Parts: sequence; structure tokens; C-alpha cells
Amino acid sequence: MRRGELCGLRWQDVDLAARRLVVCVQLVQVGKEVVEGTIKTDAGQDRVVALSDRAVAALLTWQFQQGQEREA
Repeated sequence: MRRGELCGLRWQDVDLAARRLVVCVQLVQVGKEVVEGTIKTDAGQDRVVALSDRAVAALLTWQFQQGQEREA
């Protein structure tokens, strides 16, 4: 995945039960601003990325940590 695509991911794009995520947007820097842009695919459509067991575990840990931080 491209760096901008990773930065543009949201939890709503991630389906841990199905072990996949959907890349819908990317963040790009334009001058001093960061803006949301379309992804760079040949068809210009969203891209589905399969997640490994290790990626799912890491995302679950991260999601839990974010919940803890929000409660603090």
C-alpha cells in the first residue's frame, strides 16, 4: 500500500471479521495542506486488501489501545 493510502484509512474501512480492508481514499500533501484525494488504481475504484493473521492481531491491539486512550 502507498503511504497516502495508509494515512487515509479509517476504522470503517477495516473489516477484521472478514480479514480485509477497503482502500477508498488517500491523503496527499498540497503545499502546506493535507487533503483527501482519490486512490490511484487503473479503474479508479476502491481496492480490497486481504489481511494476514498478524495484521488482524496488530489492528485489534491498536483498536484496543485507542479505546483506552479515549477513556483516559
